Amino acid sequence: RRQRQMCIRDSPYRDSMADYTENSQLPSWRRLSDWLLQCRSTDSAQTLRGRLLAAALLFTEVLTLVAMGLVLPFIAGDMAPGIPGLSPGVMLAVAWAIIYFINRRGATSLAGSLLSVVLLFFVVALVAHNGTMAPGALSIIVPVIVAGFFAPPVSAVVMALLAGSAYFYLNFRANPAYVSDMFAGGAASQTLLVYANLIFV
Repeated sequence: RRQRQMCIRDSPYRDSMADYTENSQLPSWRRLSDWLLQCRSTDSAQTLRGRLLAAALLFTEVLTLVAMGLVLPFIAGDMAPGIPGLSPGVMLAVAWAIIYFINRRGATSLAGSLLSVVLLFFVVALVAHNGTMAPGALSIIVPVIVAGFFAPPVSAVVMALLAGSAYFYLNFRANPAYVSDMFAGGAASQTLLVYANLIFV
């Protein structure tokens, strides 16, 4: 018996056995949440960021699926027009799932970078559709915030430059006299608030 106790104590699986015993004593909802938010990283700070990123991705995935379900009755007069109308939602849902599994493997920085890139494309498309003067134009800072929190610090700088360049291009395409109008104090000067937020973030 003593020899058996020594074998268990010296076993390389001792920590795993202890973790399994500890986890088996947790409520089922807690075990499920731990499994869903799992991030295989050896660094505690990165593990915490990975769990937060996993929660954000799961929430975004559910939100995307719910939005697709709500939109479906309006675009599916018959099935053929409904499928192309759902394509952006399907692509986003697939993108969130891929990034989620990358983060689950412990590559939180890579997952954060990919998430900020996908968000940038989505937000730029949204701003292009609604107009650069619409209140929603400020959402262009969201990819920068995501990159700063979940990706390497330099990613936030790169994302801010990309977001600012994309926003400038959209403004210039809509109004070729955008630069002169902006500095002359015209309506285009309101867009300076977006650039100021990108610099501040």
